[in-house]
Amino acid sequence: MIIYLMESLINKPVYNFVINKNSRVSYKSWSNCCFISSFQIQMKKLYSDFPDLEEILNLLYKNTTNAFTHFAYDFPEKWFQLKDYLCLKNPVWAQRFDQIVLRICIPTSVFNQCVLISFIDVNQVIPSEIAQGNNDSLEKALSDEVDNNKQFIDIIQYHNHFEPIDITGNEGFLTDINSVAQFETFFS
Repeated sequence: MIIYLMESLINKPVYNFVINKNSRVSYKSWSNCCFISSFQIQMKKLYSDFPDLEEILNLLYKNTTNAFTHFAYDFPEKWFQLKDYLCLKNPVWAQRFDQIVLRICIPTSVFNQCVLISFIDVNQVIPSEIAQGNNDSLEKALSDEVDNNKQFIDIIQYHNHFEPIDITGNEGFLTDINSVAQFETFFS
């Protein structure tokens, strides 16, 4: 199974990147914040009026101190919760969220180089389906291509940790599966 998934990375785009600001693994009383922190950092870079991390954690994790979020299974529900919350403050957030696509990458063995796992248009995901074990809408949300009018939230996964990145260039496409680093934790 892992070999099949790894082979699916062949011919995926390879990018040069830099980490633009380190994510927070823990923040105040919350732990495992790195995915939400990465998302918040990237959104704040696009929209200066995006809430700070504490406001987001208070909203999304008010009954727990564990902010662990799987980007495909847990995040869509959090996405819509945050989107609804922000739209109540200012309706412009509906259009902003509609333009956002996650670009999730994993590192290659070359320093500051990564390969695309997938773009995720979270707006296409139906969280109630995911909760019932139906991944149809999630599969539709995953893509190797997106419209040019979308805004990207670029995040890299290192083992079980996430960081916000800036894509600085395109290096072509992955041709050698052996150049993918640290893949075991993502695909297992």
